[in-house]
Order: sequence, then structure tokens, then C-alpha cells
Amino acid sequence: MIGAHPRAAGAKVLGATAMPLSVWSANIRKVLPIRSWALACALALAPFLSSSAAWAEDPVVGTWVGTLTQAGQDPFPTRLTFISPKGGVSRYPSFPCGGTLVGGRKGDSYVYQETVTWGGVDEQGTCINGIVRISIDGDTMKYDWSVNYQGQDYEAVGDLHREKR
Repeated sequence: MIGAHPRAAGAKVLGATAMPLSVWSANIRKVLPIRSWALACALALAPFLSSSAAWAEDPVVGTWVGTLTQAGQDPFPTRLTFISPKGGVSRYPSFPCGGTLVGGRKGDSYVYQETVTWGGVDEQGTCINGIVRISIDGDTMKYDWSVNYQGQDYEAVGDLHREKR
């Protein structure tokens, strides 16, 4: 089968035949009473569910759009999407370039290292890596990007707004 996991077809794994999830689930329920089985599953999933719920409630999570200004440049559109408070992606369609944002909350604001992954100077583009500092007030994000590149200071600032779904 194309795309099937090799263990799904009963392949040997370290000298044993892999057990389909339905068989494992039936066997574990024989060993553990239903309440214990449900509790074991809930405890195993709790760290993932609680962090996902907390991330969804964080003010930075979501998509933000707006215009930034930078000395010597025309104002340019920007789109940031944060999948968690720890990071997301940036897009600057008029250059065109974009990258990843990795960091997190620092007091009342957020600080991210932006790494340009497409359209950067290493690809004959114009975008460079930098530090992004963000503060949020409701559906408005204050954005401040800065870097010292080859002895020259650069900064881009602006207000972005949460994109409605």
C-alpha cells in the first residue's frame, strides 16, 4: 500500500510482529479496568492538551496583517502567523521574502529571532535576519524589527491587526 506505515502490514519490529492499535487497545482494556484505562489515556494526553489550549488563548497566536515602514523604503505589507507563543512565520509579499520566528514572551511583550528562509540575501534577495519585538493591545500588534547588518543599523516598525477568520 502506498503511504502505509510498514508496521501496519504486520512487519517485524525488533524480532516481534507489530500489534495494530485496535488489538493493543482491546488487550490493555482487559488488563486495566475501564476507569483506570481512561485515566491512563487522559494522563498521557494531558501535557499536550493543556499546552495546546494555553497556546490558543495566548494573545499572539493567530494571523496579523498590516504595513511596516523602514527608512529609505516605501511602506510594505506584512503578514505574520503565530501557531504558538513560541513562534510562527513571517511573509513580506512585496519583496518577496519570509521566514520563521522563534522566541517567546518576555514580560509584557514578545521577542523573536527572525530567520529568513526564502528571498534572503543568501539567495540574491533583499531580506535579512533580525530581532522582532512585539507588544499586543487587543487586536493591535506593535511590531519593531531591528538588526545590525554589515555595520549598518536597520529597523522596520508598524502596527499590525489581527486578521478575522
